[in-house]
Amino acid sequence: MLHFNEKKFEQAIESFRLTRDDVHMIAAAMRRDIELAIQKDERTSLNLIPSSVSLPRGTEKGDYIALDFGGTNVRAAEVRLDGGKAAVTRRASRPLISKERGYNLVGPDASADELFDFLASLIDEATGGDHSSSFLLGHTFSFPFEPLENGGARLLRWTKEFAVKGVEGKDINELLRAALKRRGAANVMPAATVNDTVASLLTASYEHAGTFMSAIYATGFNACYRETFGGNERPIIFDMNAGGFSKVLTNSYDQLLDAASGKEGEQKTEKMVSGRYIGELYRLALMDATVRDNIATVTSSDVAAIAQDDADGKSRLAMLLGDDHDEASHDASVRLAEAVLGRSARLAAAIFTGTLWHMGAVTNQNVAVDGSLYKNVPLIQNTVHDAMTELLIDEPIESHPRIVTANDASLIGAAIAAAMTSE
Repeated sequence: MLHFNEKKFEQAIESFRLTRDDVHMIAAAMRRDIELAIQKDERTSLNLIPSSVSLPRGTEKGDYIALDFGGTNVRAAEVRLDGGKAAVTRRASRPLISKERGYNLVGPDASADELFDFLASLIDEATGGDHSSSFLLGHTFSFPFEPLENGGARLLRWTKEFAVKGVEGKDINELLRAALKRRGAANVMPAATVNDTVASLLTASYEHAGTFMSAIYATGFNACYRETFGGNERPIIFDMNAGGFSKVLTNSYDQLLDAASGKEGEQKTEKMVSGRYIGELYRLALMDATVRDNIATVTSSDVAAIAQDDADGKSRLAMLLGDDHDEASHDASVRLAEAVLGRSARLAAAIFTGTLWHMGAVTNQNVAVDGSLYKNVPLIQNTVHDAMTELLIDEPIESHPRIVTANDASLIGAAIAAAMTSE
Protein backbone atom coordinates (compact mmCIF):
# COMPACT_ATOMS: atom_id res chain seq x y z
CA MET A 1 0.00 0.00 0.00
CA LEU A 2 1.28 3.47 -0.89
CA HIS A 3 2.42 5.30 2.22
CA PHE A 4 0.38 8.50 2.62
CA ASN A 5 2.24 11.41 4.18
CA GLU A 6 -0.41 14.01 4.86
CA LYS A 7 2.11 16.67 5.87
CA LYS A 8 4.10 16.41 2.61
CA PHE A 9 0.92 16.59 0.54
CA GLU A 10 -0.32 19.66 2.43
CA GLN A 11 3.04 21.36 1.97
CA ALA A 12 2.96 20.64 -1.77
CA ILE A 13 -0.60 21.92 -2.11
CA GLU A 14 0.14 25.03 -0.06
CA SER A 15 3.15 25.85 -2.26
CA PHE A 16 0.77 26.47 -5.18
CA ARG A 17 -1.54 28.74 -3.19
CA LEU A 18 -1.80 32.40 -4.16
CA THR A 19 -3.71 34.70 -1.84
CA ARG A 20 -5.79 37.63 -3.04
CA ASP A 21 -2.95 39.92 -1.95
CA ASP A 22 -0.44 37.83 -3.94
CA VAL A 23 -2.58 38.05 -7.08
CA HIS A 24 -3.12 41.80 -6.56
CA MET A 25 0.64 42.32 -6.22
CA ILE A 26 1.34 40.36 -9.42
CA ALA A 27 -1.35 42.29 -11.34
CA ALA A 28 0.15 45.59 -10.16
CA ALA A 29 3.63 44.42 -11.18
CA MET A 30 2.28 43.50 -14.61
CA ARG A 31 0.85 46.98 -15.05
CA ARG A 32 4.16 48.50 -13.96
CA ASP A 33 6.16 46.28 -16.34
CA ILE A 34 4.01 47.37 -19.29
CA GLU A 35 4.62 51.01 -18.42
CA LEU A 36 8.37 50.39 -18.09
CA ALA A 37 8.44 48.57 -21.44
CA ILE A 38 6.73 51.48 -23.20
CA GLN A 39 9.39 53.75 -21.73
CA LYS A 40 12.07 51.26 -22.89
CA ASP A 41 13.22 50.92 -19.30
CA GLU A 42 15.53 47.93 -18.83
CA ARG A 43 13.88 47.01 -15.53
CA THR A 44 10.89 45.53 -17.36
CA SER A 45 10.62 41.81 -18.03
CA LEU A 46 8.28 42.34 -20.99
CA ASN A 47 9.19 42.75 -24.64
CA LEU A 48 6.49 44.75 -26.42
CA ILE A 49 6.55 43.84 -30.10
CA PRO A 50 4.44 46.10 -32.34
CA SER A 51 2.13 44.42 -34.83
CA SER A 52 1.89 45.72 -38.37
CA VAL A 53 -1.93 45.50 -38.31
CA SER A 54 -4.61 47.53 -36.56
CA LEU A 55 -8.03 46.46 -35.31
CA PRO A 56 -10.69 45.75 -37.95
CA ARG A 57 -13.68 48.02 -38.46
CA GLY A 58 -16.04 45.05 -38.38
CA THR A 59 -17.36 45.81 -41.86
CA GLU A 60 -14.84 43.72 -43.84
CA LYS A 61 -16.44 41.34 -46.35
CA GLY A 62 -15.35 38.78 -48.91
CA ASP A 63 -13.69 35.39 -49.33
CA TYR A 64 -10.09 35.04 -48.18
CA ILE A 65 -7.55 32.27 -47.71
CA ALA A 66 -5.99 31.71 -44.30
CA LEU A 67 -2.94 29.70 -43.29
CA ASP A 68 -2.31 28.75 -39.64
CA PHE A 69 1.30 27.64 -39.17
CA GLY A 70 2.26 27.43 -35.52
CA GLY A 71 3.27 23.84 -34.91
CA THR A 72 3.56 20.44 -36.50
CA ASN A 73 -0.08 20.38 -37.63
CA VAL A 74 -0.75 23.04 -40.28
CA ARG A 75 -4.19 24.27 -41.29
CA ALA A 76 -5.41 26.19 -44.32
CA ALA A 77 -8.93 27.43 -44.99
CA GLU A 78 -11.21 29.52 -47.12
CA VAL A 79 -12.89 32.07 -44.85
CA ARG A 80 -15.95 34.16 -45.62
CA LEU A 81 -16.21 37.52 -43.86
CA ASP A 82 -19.60 39.19 -43.75
CA GLY A 83 -19.49 42.42 -41.75
CA GLY A 84 -18.91 41.20 -38.19
CA LYS A 85 -19.63 37.54 -38.89
CA ALA A 86 -17.13 34.99 -40.13
CA ALA A 87 -17.29 31.38 -41.25
CA VAL A 88 -14.80 28.79 -42.47
CA THR A 89 -16.27 27.50 -45.74
CA ARG A 90 -13.53 25.02 -46.68
CA ARG A 91 -10.57 23.70 -44.71
CA ALA A 92 -7.55 21.44 -45.02
CA SER A 93 -5.18 20.15 -42.37
CA ARG A 94 -2.10 17.91 -42.41
CA PRO A 95 0.85 17.17 -40.10
CA LEU A 96 4.38 18.16 -41.01
CA ILE A 97 5.65 14.80 -39.73
CA SER A 98 4.25 11.48 -40.90
CA LYS A 99 5.99 8.20 -40.11
CA GLU A 100 3.41 6.34 -42.19
CA ARG A 101 4.16 8.43 -45.30
CA GLY A 102 7.84 8.70 -44.52
CA TYR A 103 8.37 12.44 -44.31
CA ASN A 104 9.57 14.96 -41.73
CA LEU A 105 9.28 18.62 -42.70
CA VAL A 106 10.39 19.94 -39.32
CA GLY A 107 13.95 18.67 -38.92
CA PRO A 108 17.28 19.81 -40.39
CA ASP A 109 17.08 17.34 -43.29
CA ALA A 110 14.10 19.20 -44.77
CA SER A 111 14.69 22.09 -47.17
CA ALA A 112 12.82 25.38 -47.42
CA ASP A 113 11.39 24.41 -50.82
CA GLU A 114 10.07 21.10 -49.47
CA LEU A 115 8.38 22.81 -46.52
CA PHE A 116 6.80 25.60 -48.56
CA ASP A 117 5.73 23.30 -51.40
CA PHE A 118 3.87 21.34 -48.70
CA LEU A 119 2.22 24.54 -47.45
CA ALA A 120 1.29 25.50 -51.01
CA SER A 121 -0.37 22.12 -51.55
CA LEU A 122 -2.44 22.64 -48.41
CA ILE A 123 -3.49 26.12 -49.58
CA ASP A 124 -4.39 24.68 -52.98
CA GLU A 125 -6.65 22.19 -51.21
CA ALA A 126 -8.32 25.01 -49.28
CA THR A 127 -9.14 26.87 -52.51
CA GLY A 128 -10.58 23.72 -54.04
CA GLY A 129 -7.87 23.86 -56.72
CA ASP A 130 -9.15 27.19 -58.04
CA HIS A 131 -6.27 28.68 -60.05
CA SER A 132 -8.25 31.47 -61.72
CA SER A 133 -10.00 33.48 -58.98
CA SER A 134 -7.88 36.02 -57.13
CA PHE A 135 -7.44 35.44 -53.38
CA LEU A 136 -5.65 37.41 -50.69
CA LEU A 137 -4.00 35.18 -48.09
CA GLY A 138 -3.50 35.96 -44.42
CA HIS A 139 -0.94 33.98 -42.48
CA THR A 140 -0.93 33.23 -38.74
CA PHE A 141 2.73 32.43 -38.19
CA SER A 142 3.52 31.62 -34.56
CA PHE A 143 7.31 31.87 -34.56
CA PRO A 144 9.46 34.93 -33.77
CA PHE A 145 9.41 37.22 -36.79
CA GLU A 146 10.13 40.78 -37.85
CA PRO A 147 7.21 42.44 -39.68
CA LEU A 148 8.11 43.72 -43.14
CA GLU A 149 6.39 46.03 -45.57
CA ASN A 150 3.62 44.62 -47.75
CA GLY A 151 2.65 42.08 -45.10
CA GLY A 152 5.94 40.19 -45.14
CA ALA A 153 7.59 38.55 -42.13
CA ARG A 154 11.27 37.73 -41.68
CA LEU A 155 11.77 34.63 -39.50
CA LEU A 156 14.19 35.56 -36.74
CA ARG A 157 14.70 32.03 -35.42
CA TRP A 158 12.94 28.71 -35.35
CA THR A 159 11.45 27.57 -32.03
CA LYS A 160 9.43 24.47 -30.98
CA GLU A 161 12.16 22.08 -32.22
CA PHE A 162 11.90 23.30 -35.85
CA ALA A 163 15.21 23.26 -37.74
CA VAL A 164 14.37 23.46 -41.48
CA LYS A 165 17.31 24.83 -43.47
CA GLY A 166 17.16 28.02 -45.52
CA VAL A 167 14.26 29.72 -43.73
CA GLU A 168 15.72 31.73 -40.86
CA GLY A 169 16.36 35.31 -41.92
CA LYS A 170 14.10 34.97 -44.96
CA ASP A 171 10.73 36.56 -45.75
CA ILE A 172 8.19 33.82 -45.10
CA ASN A 173 5.69 35.24 -47.55
CA GLU A 174 8.23 35.44 -50.35
CA LEU A 175 9.04 31.76 -49.85
CA LEU A 176 5.33 30.99 -49.85
CA ARG A 177 4.69 33.14 -52.93
CA ALA A 178 7.41 31.25 -54.85
CA ALA A 179 5.96 27.88 -53.81
CA LEU A 180 2.47 28.90 -54.91
CA LYS A 181 3.86 29.98 -58.27
CA ARG A 182 5.59 26.60 -58.69
CA ARG A 183 2.24 24.94 -58.07
CA GLY A 184 0.43 27.11 -60.61
CA ALA A 185 -1.48 28.89 -57.84
CA ALA A 186 -0.04 32.39 -58.23
CA ASN A 187 -3.61 33.69 -58.00
CA VAL A 188 -3.26 33.31 -54.21
CA MET A 189 -1.35 36.35 -52.96
CA PRO A 190 0.15 36.36 -49.41
CA ALA A 191 -0.84 39.75 -48.01
CA ALA A 192 -0.52 39.80 -44.20
CA THR A 193 1.26 37.97 -41.37
CA VAL A 194 0.29 37.95 -37.69
CA ASN A 195 1.03 35.74 -34.71
CA ASP A 196 -1.66 33.67 -33.00
CA THR A 197 -2.26 36.15 -30.19
CA VAL A 198 -2.90 39.03 -32.59
CA ALA A 199 -5.05 36.78 -34.81
CA SER A 200 -7.19 36.00 -31.78
CA LEU A 201 -7.59 39.71 -31.01
CA LEU A 202 -8.57 40.50 -34.61
CA THR A 203 -11.20 37.74 -34.58
CA ALA A 204 -12.67 38.78 -31.24
CA SER A 205 -12.67 42.47 -32.15
CA TYR A 206 -14.38 41.69 -35.48
CA GLU A 207 -17.12 39.66 -33.78
CA HIS A 208 -17.36 41.54 -30.45
CA ALA A 209 -17.04 45.32 -30.49
CA GLY A 210 -15.11 46.65 -27.51
CA THR A 211 -12.39 43.98 -27.47
CA PHE A 212 -8.91 45.44 -27.12
CA MET A 213 -7.02 42.61 -25.40
CA SER A 214 -6.48 38.96 -26.22
CA ALA A 215 -4.61 35.97 -24.80
CA ILE A 216 -3.56 32.51 -25.90
CA TYR A 217 -3.95 30.05 -23.03
CA ALA A 218 -2.97 26.65 -24.37
CA THR A 219 0.31 24.76 -24.79
CA GLY A 220 1.92 28.19 -24.55
CA PHE A 221 0.79 31.43 -22.92
CA ASN A 222 0.86 34.94 -24.36
CA ALA A 223 -1.22 38.11 -24.56
CA CYS A 224 -1.55 41.25 -26.64
CA TYR A 225 -3.45 44.52 -26.32
CA ARG A 226 -4.08 47.80 -28.13
CA GLU A 227 -1.93 50.62 -26.81
CA THR A 228 -3.37 54.12 -27.31
CA PHE A 229 -0.53 56.18 -25.75
CA GLY A 230 -3.12 58.37 -24.09
CA GLY A 231 -4.27 59.60 -27.48
CA ASN A 232 -0.92 61.20 -28.25
CA GLU A 233 0.23 58.66 -30.86
CA ARG A 234 -1.31 56.28 -33.36
CA PRO A 235 -2.67 53.19 -31.55
CA ILE A 236 -0.58 50.04 -31.87
CA ILE A 237 -1.31 46.39 -31.06
CA PHE A 238 1.52 45.16 -28.85
CA ASP A 239 2.39 41.48 -28.51
CA MET A 240 3.65 41.41 -24.91
CA ASN A 241 5.37 38.02 -24.74
CA ALA A 242 3.42 37.71 -21.49
CA GLY A 243 4.90 34.28 -20.87
CA GLY A 244 8.20 36.04 -20.24
CA PHE A 245 6.78 38.19 -17.41
CA SER A 246 9.07 37.44 -14.45
CA LYS A 247 7.57 39.32 -11.47
CA VAL A 248 5.95 36.15 -10.12
CA LEU A 249 6.22 34.06 -6.95
CA THR A 250 7.87 30.69 -7.65
CA ASN A 251 7.99 27.56 -5.49
CA SER A 252 10.54 24.73 -5.30
CA TYR A 253 8.85 22.76 -8.11
CA ASP A 254 8.98 25.78 -10.43
CA GLN A 255 12.67 26.07 -9.67
CA LEU A 256 13.32 22.38 -10.41
CA LEU A 257 11.43 22.61 -13.69
CA ASP A 258 13.22 25.82 -14.66
CA ALA A 259 16.65 24.36 -13.93
CA ALA A 260 15.92 21.30 -16.09
CA SER A 261 14.39 23.29 -18.97
CA GLY A 262 17.62 24.18 -20.72
CA LYS A 263 16.51 27.84 -20.70
CA GLU A 264 16.82 28.69 -17.04
CA GLY A 265 15.30 32.01 -16.02
CA GLU A 266 13.36 32.44 -19.27
CA GLN A 267 9.58 32.42 -19.77
CA LYS A 268 8.84 32.27 -16.03
CA THR A 269 5.11 32.88 -16.30
CA GLU A 270 4.67 30.48 -19.20
CA LYS A 271 6.35 27.74 -17.16
CA MET A 272 3.81 28.28 -14.36
CA VAL A 273 0.67 28.77 -16.47
CA SER A 274 0.76 26.92 -19.80
CA GLY A 275 -0.23 23.42 -20.78
CA ARG A 276 3.28 22.54 -21.84
CA TYR A 277 4.52 22.69 -18.24
CA ILE A 278 1.55 22.05 -15.94
CA GLY A 279 1.88 18.27 -16.23
CA GLU A 280 5.54 18.34 -15.23
CA LEU A 281 4.87 20.64 -12.28
CA TYR A 282 2.23 18.22 -11.06
CA ARG A 283 4.56 15.25 -11.57
CA LEU A 284 7.35 16.90 -9.58
CA ALA A 285 5.01 17.78 -6.72
CA LEU A 286 3.40 14.33 -6.72
CA MET A 287 6.78 12.59 -6.62
CA ASP A 288 7.80 14.77 -3.68
CA ALA A 289 4.56 14.19 -1.77
CA THR A 290 4.61 10.41 -2.32
CA VAL A 291 8.42 10.09 -1.90
CA ARG A 292 8.79 8.51 -5.35
CA ASP A 293 11.20 9.13 -8.19
CA ASN A 294 9.62 7.03 -10.92
CA ILE A 295 6.29 8.63 -11.81
CA ALA A 296 5.74 8.61 -15.56
CA THR A 297 5.26 11.63 -17.81
CA VAL A 298 2.15 13.66 -16.96
CA THR A 299 0.27 15.85 -19.47
CA SER A 300 -1.94 18.86 -18.83
CA SER A 301 -4.95 16.77 -19.87
CA ASP A 302 -3.97 14.22 -17.20
CA VAL A 303 -3.94 16.97 -14.56
CA ALA A 304 -7.31 18.33 -15.73
CA ALA A 305 -8.88 14.86 -15.66
CA ILE A 306 -7.47 14.09 -12.21
CA ALA A 307 -8.84 17.39 -10.88
CA GLN A 308 -12.23 16.52 -12.39
CA ASP A 309 -12.07 13.23 -10.44
CA ASP A 310 -14.36 11.38 -12.83
CA ALA A 311 -13.83 7.83 -14.09
CA ASP A 312 -11.20 9.00 -16.57
CA GLY A 313 -9.37 10.96 -13.89
CA LYS A 314 -9.40 8.03 -11.46
CA SER A 315 -7.99 5.78 -14.18
CA ARG A 316 -5.20 8.23 -15.04
CA LEU A 317 -4.24 8.67 -11.39
CA ALA A 318 -4.15 4.90 -10.89
CA MET A 319 -1.77 4.68 -13.87
CA LEU A 320 0.54 7.19 -12.18
CA LEU A 321 0.44 5.87 -8.62
CA GLY A 322 -0.41 2.22 -9.16
CA ASP A 323 -3.46 0.37 -7.93
CA ASP A 324 -2.15 0.24 -4.37
CA HIS A 325 -2.87 3.89 -3.51
CA ASP A 326 -5.52 4.44 -0.85
CA GLU A 327 -8.47 6.82 -0.55
CA ALA A 328 -6.53 9.41 1.44
CA SER A 329 -3.69 9.61 -1.09
CA HIS A 330 -6.23 9.69 -3.93
CA ASP A 331 -8.12 12.64 -2.43
CA ALA A 332 -4.89 14.52 -1.72
CA SER A 333 -3.66 13.91 -5.28
CA VAL A 334 -6.91 15.35 -6.64
CA ARG A 335 -6.51 18.43 -4.44
CA LEU A 336 -2.93 18.81 -5.67
CA ALA A 337 -4.15 18.80 -9.30
CA GLU A 338 -6.74 21.44 -8.39
CA ALA A 339 -3.99 23.53 -6.78
CA VAL A 340 -1.69 23.40 -9.82
CA LEU A 341 -4.52 24.34 -12.20
CA GLY A 342 -5.89 26.94 -9.81
CA ARG A 343 -2.58 28.75 -9.53
CA SER A 344 -2.25 28.76 -13.31
CA ALA A 345 -5.66 30.41 -13.59
CA ARG A 346 -5.01 32.97 -10.86
CA LEU A 347 -1.74 34.00 -12.51
CA ALA A 348 -3.51 34.38 -15.85
CA ALA A 349 -6.19 36.51 -14.15
CA ALA A 350 -3.45 38.73 -12.70
CA ILE A 351 -1.90 39.19 -16.17
CA PHE A 352 -5.29 40.08 -17.68
CA THR A 353 -6.25 42.48 -14.90
CA GLY A 354 -2.86 44.20 -14.76
CA THR A 355 -3.10 44.82 -18.50
CA LEU A 356 -6.62 46.23 -18.17
CA TRP A 357 -5.44 48.51 -15.34
CA HIS A 358 -2.70 49.84 -17.63
CA MET A 359 -5.21 50.38 -20.43
CA GLY A 360 -7.28 52.45 -18.00
CA ALA A 361 -10.45 50.59 -18.94
CA VAL A 362 -11.52 47.76 -16.67
CA THR A 363 -15.28 48.11 -16.97
CA ASN A 364 -17.53 47.06 -19.84
CA GLN A 365 -14.59 45.51 -21.67
CA ASN A 366 -14.09 42.19 -23.42
CA VAL A 367 -11.01 40.03 -22.91
CA ALA A 368 -10.61 37.47 -25.69
CA VAL A 369 -9.10 34.18 -24.53
CA ASP A 370 -8.30 31.44 -27.01
CA GLY A 371 -6.62 28.10 -26.48
CA SER A 372 -7.35 24.52 -25.51
CA LEU A 373 -6.32 24.76 -21.86
CA TYR A 374 -8.77 27.57 -21.16
CA LYS A 375 -11.58 26.25 -23.34
CA ASN A 376 -11.40 22.63 -22.18
CA VAL A 377 -10.90 23.00 -18.42
CA PRO A 378 -13.94 24.42 -16.53
CA LEU A 379 -11.87 24.74 -13.33
CA ILE A 380 -9.55 27.19 -15.09
CA GLN A 381 -12.43 29.16 -16.60
CA ASN A 382 -14.19 29.48 -13.23
CA THR A 383 -11.02 30.36 -11.34
CA VAL A 384 -10.01 33.06 -13.83
CA HIS A 385 -13.47 34.60 -13.47
CA ASP A 386 -13.41 34.42 -9.66
CA ALA A 387 -9.88 35.83 -9.38
CA MET A 388 -10.70 38.78 -11.65
CA THR A 389 -13.86 39.40 -9.63
CA GLU A 390 -11.74 39.52 -6.45
CA LEU A 391 -9.29 41.97 -8.03
CA LEU A 392 -12.08 44.22 -9.29
CA ILE A 393 -14.13 44.10 -6.09
CA ASP A 394 -14.48 47.89 -6.04
CA GLU A 395 -16.12 47.94 -9.48
CA PRO A 396 -19.84 47.21 -10.03
CA ILE A 397 -20.04 43.51 -10.85
CA GLU A 398 -22.42 44.12 -13.75
CA SER A 399 -19.70 46.16 -15.50
CA HIS A 400 -16.83 43.69 -14.95
CA PRO A 401 -14.88 42.62 -18.06
CA ARG A 402 -16.42 39.77 -20.02
CA ILE A 403 -14.26 36.95 -21.32
CA VAL A 404 -15.12 35.99 -24.89
CA THR A 405 -13.89 33.09 -26.98
CA ALA A 406 -13.93 32.39 -30.69
CA ASN A 407 -13.71 29.25 -32.76
CA ASP A 408 -11.04 29.06 -35.48
CA ALA A 409 -9.58 32.35 -34.26
CA SER A 410 -6.16 31.75 -35.86
CA LEU A 411 -7.72 31.14 -39.27
CA ILE A 412 -10.35 33.87 -39.12
CA GLY A 413 -7.88 36.40 -37.69
CA ALA A 414 -5.50 35.70 -40.57
CA ALA A 415 -8.32 36.27 -43.07
CA ILE A 416 -9.27 39.53 -41.36
CA ALA A 417 -5.64 40.71 -41.53
CA ALA A 418 -5.64 39.99 -45.27
CA ALA A 419 -8.95 41.79 -45.74
CA MET A 420 -7.63 44.92 -44.05
CA THR A 421 -4.78 45.19 -46.56
CA SER A 422 -7.29 45.90 -49.33
CA GLU A 423 -9.05 48.74 -47.49
